[in-house]
Amino acid sequence: MAPKYLAARIRMFCAVFFLCSGLLPAADPTGTIAGTISDPSGAAIANARVTATALATGLTRETMSGSNGGFLFPLLPVGFYSISAQAAGFERYEQRGIEVKTDQNASVPLTLKIGSSTQSVTVEANAQMIETRSGALSQVITQQKIVDLPLNGRNAAALILLTPGTEDLRAGNANGSGDTVQTVSSPNSMSVSTNGARADTVNYNLDGGSNQDHYTNVNNPFPNPDAVEEFSVQTNSYSAEFGRGSGAIVNVVTKSGTNELHGSAFDFLRNGDLNARNFFAAAPDQLKRNQFGGSVGGRIVKDKLFFFGTYQGTQSRDVSGGNSTTVPTAAQRAGDFSALGTQLVNPYTGAPYVGNQIPASQFTPASVKILQLIPQATSPSGIVYYNLPDNEHENQFMTRIDYNLNKQRIYGRYFYNNYTKDAVVGSPDIVTATRGVGLFDQGTSFSDTYTISPTLLNSAIFSYNRNNGTILSGAPFAFNSLGIAIASTTPPELQLAITGFFTISSGHPGHFNRHNFHYTDSLHWVKGAHDLAIGGDFMRMDVSLVNTYRENGGYTFKGTGNTGNPFADFLIGDVNNFIQGGGEYFLRQGNLGSLFVQDTYRVNRSLVLNLGLRWDPFLPYTDNGGRNECFVPGQQSTRFPNSPTGYHFAGDASCPAGG
Repeated sequence: MAPKYLAARIRMFCAVFFLCSGLLPAADPTGTIAGTISDPSGAAIANARVTATALATGLTRETMSGSNGGFLFPLLPVGFYSISAQAAGFERYEQRGIEVKTDQNASVPLTLKIGSSTQSVTVEANAQMIETRSGALSQVITQQKIVDLPLNGRNAAALILLTPGTEDLRAGNANGSGDTVQTVSSPNSMSVSTNGARADTVNYNLDGGSNQDHYTNVNNPFPNPDAVEEFSVQTNSYSAEFGRGSGAIVNVVTKSGTNELHGSAFDFLRNGDLNARNFFAAAPDQLKRNQFGGSVGGRIVKDKLFFFGTYQGTQSRDVSGGNSTTVPTAAQRAGDFSALGTQLVNPYTGAPYVGNQIPASQFTPASVKILQLIPQATSPSGIVYYNLPDNEHENQFMTRIDYNLNKQRIYGRYFYNNYTKDAVVGSPDIVTATRGVGLFDQGTSFSDTYTISPTLLNSAIFSYNRNNGTILSGAPFAFNSLGIAIASTTPPELQLAITGFFTISSGHPGHFNRHNFHYTDSLHWVKGAHDLAIGGDFMRMDVSLVNTYRENGGYTFKGTGNTGNPFADFLIGDVNNFIQGGGEYFLRQGNLGSLFVQDTYRVNRSLVLNLGLRWDPFLPYTDNGGRNECFVPGQQSTRFPNSPTGYHFAGDASCPAGG
């Protein structure tokens, strides 16, 4: 094979490999400065040297104006910049205070005066930027607004609700429950519909890498507001660089250090001793909530190496009062239902209970044991009130390092978030049994922006997210410890409901572990009036579930068709409805990839075309245990011949591994 032909094949292979290293909707969280240079008569000035300088870090980029006087600086970190331009026969011009925002284009027209290049004109006032290069419908919330706005719980993700067309599906007036949020979702997760789209079509990114829980399609935790530089939301007509988010694209940018040392400290206190008593409450609330932390950032090497770090702790201790349930009266506990206006019958013999009296000899031993943990009625109605502890703890910290080289801008970030909500063990009062959760999240991101030439830049981002969710049971014992012949998990679960009376729901224990690797790469080429971006991304996702859902069984006593009273059914152990399952266990893995090409073409000073094409294939998840399922009408599974007709599994000829 000829050396030239071999070299050409190698170059082609490298190009294809580069283009195919792609997925999900993540592009570098940067902005663009674009503009034109003209003389006092309005004629374009070609070959002018244009320099963009970040005022906080000293990052510098240079380029030359084109034949039409146009210039472009893509992939600029957010912040304030100065733009200087100089050309032979003209005075040097510098404009300061140009703000670059995430996913935004700052248009800066410059007019050079005729004169010596040793003369200089500097404009110090902040320039007012107008978006003229993109038709995307978007909003950027800057750092000052992020800090000043009152955020409930200091949850930065809630900033998405400032965007027109968004609706919080967990709010009471939305008539929805936010079904994308589940028990193992972060308490800071948002269930938001944008312009009527489904809540699971919002794509969340942090510093250009995916920050999405792909088990439920909600956001992972974001750093506290003191660590957020900008919050960008795009809801329509966004670039082909973004995908898999038909509702909205959210891009959050964390702070970096600067040449000056900056820091903050905060402590927010809520305490029942400072609150007035609720008019309807017997006593003041017992809330004790502390949210505290701080941040610090600065330089290690001037104009080169910077650091930033932040910590936030949230400790909440409360006792929820006013909780109520209905328990049996003393007479009902003894089997005396003579006060009822309806006749009770023995469901096994069909004979009526004389005087609506159920003999104690017919009580089920398991029911008698459970009654010992049910509070006594204090009124004829049987309504009792109880307190419920609510203790929550959250700790998060983030570190970030930025490094500016001659042709490279590199950063690395690590984010840690750990949240726990204590379970309430239902002993000695079983109705207070409540589940707890433990949610651990950590993520890291690395980015390298390489300036190959003034008109050719490459941006690569690698990110990793890990979510470990645990559901904690508040059950003090298992059903089989009461003498009921039923399987039980360790730890156990208690699920029992008596219509019109009390419910016991301790929560089912489980482990929900997810993690993903995400790589995105884009090449930006400025050629004349064209700003061409080519790239893609790739994501590897793993979801491991050990979910004991329904394994311990659930009992419901309704009183319909049995004795005629739900609690009487419970006493004799006559269940109206029983359901038990085998839990949910799987280890699912999936790959997602995409490619895109985007061209921002400046036809003339008054017309810009945004042209783009994106390929976003969806590939089904596979399961390492072959537990994916298919439905094939009329055919029997060969892998599990005893399964219902039409119910097939991965491994059957008609059922692919992806289901």
